[in-house]
Order: sequence, then C-alpha cells, then structure tokens
Amino acid sequence: ERLNDLAQDPHGLFDCTHCFKCIEACPKGVAPMSQIMRLRRIATRDHDIVDANNGERHEQAFTSLVRDHGLLWEAELLPRSYGGDSWFAKFGPAAGQELLRSLPVIGKALLRGKVTPMGALKAHKLSDEDLGQVQRIFDTVEGRDEDERYELNLYISGYDEDLEGAEGPPPDAATAGAQGGDGGTPGAEAGQPGQSPEGSPSR
Repeated sequence: ERLNDLAQDPHGLFDCTHCFKCIEACPKGVAPMSQIMRLRRIATRDHDIVDANNGERHEQAFTSLVRDHGLLWEAELLPRSYGGDSWFAKFGPAAGQELLRSLPVIGKALLRGKVTPMGALKAHKLSDEDLGQVQRIFDTVEGRDEDERYELNLYISGYDEDLEGAEGPPPDAATAGAQGGDGGTPGAEAGQPGQSPEGSPSR
C-alpha cells in the first residue's frame, strides 16, 4: 500500500529525472536516486503497479521498441506509452489525447528540422546481425532468475574507495594546504564528492 502511494504521487517515485543532485548533496552517502530506482523496479516488476505518471508503461514501451528495432523509435514511444505496448493498442483514446496535447511541441520540432515526417513514420534500421546482438542481450538479462537480480548504484562518488594500501607517500602539509587542508579539492563543501571522507565532518 505504501509503495502504491509513492508510485501514484505526482511527486513520488516516477517524478525523478536522474539529475543526480540529491546524491551530490546528501552528506551521508545514502544515494537517494539509487534507492528511488530500486523502489521503481520493485513497484513495476514485483507488484505490477501502474503509476499515475505513466512511468511503468513508458518503461515497457521504451524497452520493447529497443528490443524490436535495436534503436529507439521516438515517434512510437508516446502512443505506446499512453495507449498500450502494441501496434493496435497505440491507437487508444489516451494516446490520442496525449498526442493532441503534444502537437505544439511536434510542430516546432518539424519546423526546426529536428523531426522529419519520413523519420517519424519509419523506424530506424539496424543490420540483422546487430539487431540479433541487441536481442541476445535482452534474452540474457530477462532470462535470469529473479533471485539473481543485481541492484547496482548508478552514481559513483569515490567515497567507498579503499584508501588503505594506496601507493605513494601521503601529501605533505604544503600540498594538503593547497588542496583545501584535508586533501580534497579546493572549496569543497562538507559532504561533497570533492572532499575526502576523513575531512568531511558529516562522516
């Protein structure tokens, strides 16, 4: 129930845009964005929660288009995200409404040459060999047992590096002073990636 509430909240799980600001600002190394991504996967894959922001359907449409064509077909992404992830479902009422709301943006893209009618109507083409390699990746990843699912952090700050056994002598006082007094980068704020773990008052 709590997971569903977080998914349905307009400013909840699916409002994250992967800007990494929360990870850079967090003084405790919690990596909030990585936790948001884990909760998204649990909500969509384990509990089949369909969120108000359409994130789950958008993810399905995105991955199926890449699997089928090897590259993203941008023109198909919107109707499949809102109508359904198939050729027929994309003509659903919800897809039509969203397409009408997006007409000003589409018109500007056409006028500026960012989109061409032919490019929108025809999918990008990969060679059969390259497409087969892409699809083998999908088969390998999706064929794994759920118990073998790996949860990876999407951001690396360097805080978790093992400093023991590092080669070379420690910096002298002059070098440390030039670096901000603690071996970090000049002007680094407390808890920021530029500052060494020992010098951070929040660690």
